[in-house]
Amino acid sequence: LGPVGLFEPASDLIDIDPPTRARYPEGFEWDLPIFAVSWYAAGRYAKWLSERTGRPARLLRDAEWEKAARGVARTIHPWGDRFDWSFMKGGLSRPERSQPEPVGAFPGDRSIYGVRDMAGTIIEWCEDWFLENKYRLTRGGGWYSINEAAFRAAFRLGTNPVNRSSLIGFRIAVEPGRRR
Repeated sequence: LGPVGLFEPASDLIDIDPPTRARYPEGFEWDLPIFAVSWYAAGRYAKWLSERTGRPARLLRDAEWEKAARGVARTIHPWGDRFDWSFMKGGLSRPERSQPEPVGAFPGDRSIYGVRDMAGTIIEWCEDWFLENKYRLTRGGGWYSINEAAFRAAFRLGTNPVNRSSLIGFRIAVEPGRRR
């Protein structure tokens, strides 16, 4: 937390190399995806957001995440069936050492619904359990992943819900507001 009690990115602690820093304007750390939170912390944030906005908020469910990534055509990747490192943020998307980059830095990583960063950028917690209630489901490939299979819309992984890592973040589903 910053001096007034609000969240501020710890830009001096975020390990970003000079070539990546040079690619983005000063203060780009505010645009990095949320990461290094456990499944429990992500759920608490969703609860806080619900209370603050008066609209139900939660982590995406497995089927919702996949629908957002694949669309009605059920493509292998959000952009289609052909794999291409330049379309999303992964371990081999840039010539320099892989590291986090801002949300939306790879415009090709967009589903037919306009949902960004579903294949790469950050692995995301989902609401569902994985492997008989031992692990929580995570979806998507991360900025460090080098296995092409991790970027497929159908890829799933089970992760210990207490895990906090620079590789895992979350996405929130918020119920739309009512029209007046």
